[in-house]
Amino acid sequence: MGIIVNNLSYVLQDGTTILNHISFSISSKTKCALIGANGCGKSTLINILHGILAPTEGDISLSDTPYLVPQHYGQYNDYTVGEALGIQDKLTALKSILSGDSSNEAFEILGDCWTIEDDARNTLDSWGLGHVHHNTVFSNLSGGEKTKAFLAGISLHNPRIILMDEPTNHLDEEARAVLYDFIDRYNGALLVVSHDSYFVKQLSLTSRIKL
Repeated sequence: MGIIVNNLSYVLQDGTTILNHISFSISSKTKCALIGANGCGKSTLINILHGILAPTEGDISLSDTPYLVPQHYGQYNDYTVGEALGIQDKLTALKSILSGDSSNEAFEILGDCWTIEDDARNTLDSWGLGHVHHNTVFSNLSGGEKTKAFLAGISLHNPRIILMDEPTNHLDEEARAVLYDFIDRYNGALLVVSHDSYFVKQLSLTSRIKL
């Protein structure tokens, strides 16, 4: 199992229906494009799958916690890169342990991620962000750098489900090539929202879902 959506609806407080009884499934190794006209609810559906929004009606089953590459980043402007990517707690725990903290809490937070700082450095480098540190304030990055940072974060979480909302926004050709290669090699469940028809055509997608 990857993603199962059953009879899902989302209605705004003013009564406007954004999603109306949507059902589909994506198996654990399926790569799928979510397509549809502007305003049909693609980003809303992605946010529901990620747990940012709650559906008005229907059920969702996920075999793993999904990793989201979002379309908009304003909510992360006051975060550091490490906080935005969800690794700051492990970085802080590692620093505390290396400074002599022997508490169970620090070791439980860090887990087996003893190389988290080097891993963050290496994956940022691989996306052309060698100048970005995990303590860099996210609002100081350009639009393309923000997208690259979230794409880099995939390697730090190794998710079995990835949600991408317009991932080619602001990306240069070199970064797009890296993204194509990553998607081609990825072995989990992937749901991509994109208006970029060229990008969608380049992907080795298993199926499409139209809203």
